[in-house]
Amino acid sequence: MFQHCFAPRPSEIESYWKHVEQHCRWFDDHPGRQAANKKRLLPFCLYGDEINAFKNAENGSICVLGFGSDLAYGNPALERYYLFTAFSEHNSTENTFDDIIRALVPRLRYMFDETSFNWCSAGWRWTYSSTQGDLKFITDRYGLHNFRKNRICDLCECVKKDDNIAMTLADFRETAAYRATHYTHQDYMQSTTPETRSPLFELDGVNLHRFLHDPCHGQLLGTGKNTNGSCLTYLCERSYFAPWPERGIYENVMSEYRVLYPSMAAKAAQSKMISYWLAMVAGDLAARADATPTDKAVSACIYAYVDTLRKMDEYPLLLSEEQSNELYNSGMRHLRLYSYLHRESAKRTGTEVMRNCWLLQPKHHFFYHMCRDCKEQRLNPSYYSLLTAESWIGYIGRVSRRTHRSTMTARTLQRYCTLLFFRLKRIERNISI
Repeated sequence: MFQHCFAPRPSEIESYWKHVEQHCRWFDDHPGRQAANKKRLLPFCLYGDEINAFKNAENGSICVLGFGSDLAYGNPALERYYLFTAFSEHNSTENTFDDIIRALVPRLRYMFDETSFNWCSAGWRWTYSSTQGDLKFITDRYGLHNFRKNRICDLCECVKKDDNIAMTLADFRETAAYRATHYTHQDYMQSTTPETRSPLFELDGVNLHRFLHDPCHGQLLGTGKNTNGSCLTYLCERSYFAPWPERGIYENVMSEYRVLYPSMAAKAAQSKMISYWLAMVAGDLAARADATPTDKAVSACIYAYVDTLRKMDEYPLLLSEEQSNELYNSGMRHLRLYSYLHRESAKRTGTEVMRNCWLLQPKHHFFYHMCRDCKEQRLNPSYYSLLTAESWIGYIGRVSRRTHRSTMTARTLQRYCTLLFFRLKRIERNISI
């Protein structure tokens, strides 16, 4: 049961840690490096997110904190993540989350170090591996990568605006100046104090570079929507589907954009499907005899994005050097073409084609970091995508909606434990068959 929930493929555990030892610098001074039996060492991940569980109610949004194993990818949502706590924003202060983390740290330390747990008798041990969540959650709860400021990244000195364009998020060239300013975990710890950083950093194994960029929120629900919307707008304005009027269009489009452009309102899986379709039709436009250079750039941009998603889906967790380079090259090709189209769009005025498209976001910059980490560490980023986590937090949201606001946390945990009990019973029956 324990193995099914946290390491459903036990044969890959040792190879995973050997790979991490060889290619991941964050593991150089990690406590897990000293583990005697890496065949039974589980990488612990901490996941958090917020969900609007109560509409027009005092509880408002709910903050959810859970955990799992990085090697439990492929498990269904309720067998992938497990609940620590859930609390209402209405019943909390700005210090509540830090207080929870401060109380959680010694408990996690005890969980990693203690040998009296029943799973320890079979040789299983835990070590801290990663912190997961979307960019907004990581900024608001852990104080990292504040995308609302001009300097958006704690991993380098990239900014939104600067006299030197090579320091801005619009530059994805190999010669971009911010690439030479990458910060290590030690740099971050020396430049901050315990009072200014999250209490989570008091736990051994927590590393600045292991607050992971999630391709589900970052791309499928983030930059991918801008790519889809911009590509679809361009195809419509180029009269690919039908003749497009020259005037009086933008007001009508923006008033009902969610109906006219479903890619703007799509969920993660639907967003990926729309991207694949757009790559096909944009390629058809670019293949025409009268195709313009912009037609070809739009097609190449959406194709490179889809090619990156396809490679992440097809490649294994542990990448070869060739696979990691291919994934990096596809991702960076997309980002450079996107930046080019962003500049071209900024030059357009009035009702010119492609005006106000290809918006650059901080998430594009973290897409670059994801590609760079993939090249250096050779770990497939799709394996820590939070697509399953979105499903899991949906369960928590539906459970919490049936509780009273005064007892929301306790009743949510009770109902969740009941739900988990019946799920584990089902797993037990399946294992025994």
